[in-house]
Amino acid sequence: MEIISSPPATSTNSSRLHSIDVPESDIGAHFGMLLEKEEGSDVTFNVRGVKFHALHE
Repeated sequence: MEIISSPPATSTNSSRLHSIDVPESDIGAHFGMLLEKEEGSDVTFNVRGVKFHALHE
């Protein structure tokens, strides 16, 4: 049997506050651009003359 002991966690007092500015998500726009460019698709569905590009998994 092996017993591993770690030192207990300690708290510190810090006068510095850290913040990170996170930009708004524009993932919808990125997905839209991928669909418009038709890059990376390996399957194309043709429904009544309208082509839909997709990924096959």
